[in-house]
Amino acid sequence: KLISCLNNVTMRSVMRDEKLETQFQKNGYVTIPFLTEKEVADLKQGFFDLLPKSGGNITATDTGMSCDITYDFTFIDKNPEFKQAVFNKITSYFEPHVQKWLADYRPIIANYIRKNTDTGEVPLHQNWAFVDERKCTSVSIWCPLVDSSPENGTLQIVPGSHKRYGEVRGPMIPWELEGIKHEIIDKYLVPMNIKAGQAVVLDDSVVHY
Repeated sequence: KLISCLNNVTMRSVMRDEKLETQFQKNGYVTIPFLTEKEVADLKQGFFDLLPKSGGNITATDTGMSCDITYDFTFIDKNPEFKQAVFNKITSYFEPHVQKWLADYRPIIANYIRKNTDTGEVPLHQNWAFVDERKCTSVSIWCPLVDSSPENGTLQIVPGSHKRYGEVRGPMIPWELEGIKHEIIDKYLVPMNIKAGQAVVLDDSVVHY
């Protein structure tokens, strides 16, 4: 997840490439080539090398929430040192590619997500609002380390749904699309069928699953 902001109401470009910027503004996301084959392998191994430092995920019981988390999500690990090590590992590989494709962004969150077979559904949602989205655009870079499709739980997006709903978003704020989420999943999602090392740059306000 990356952030960039100006202190005025003029929105500036997210992508350095003009054609990609047009696509991003229209759909709320773009797909780009990102990591090399070696970088993919290094980051996959990096996850397992760092795993012994994990303190385990924060659970629903820890937070008082009712939903269970059925996937490994390093950002919610209980060990701050592990989270910092993951952040350092991922951003060191991502930085040169971010500088190439995005217009002056800096990282605020970096994490691994691992799903087990037949589990690991991430509910339909929008990412938290980190900025005033009338002035700024925060983005996430989703880069699978394996070839991804609906069969193994790929990212799915509602094109054009960015900056339309939930101006204020966070973990304790009711979501205005909660009541129609199943209809959205059934009718409006576009799966990201991409190879390992490709990336999806998405507006944090776009609806995805």
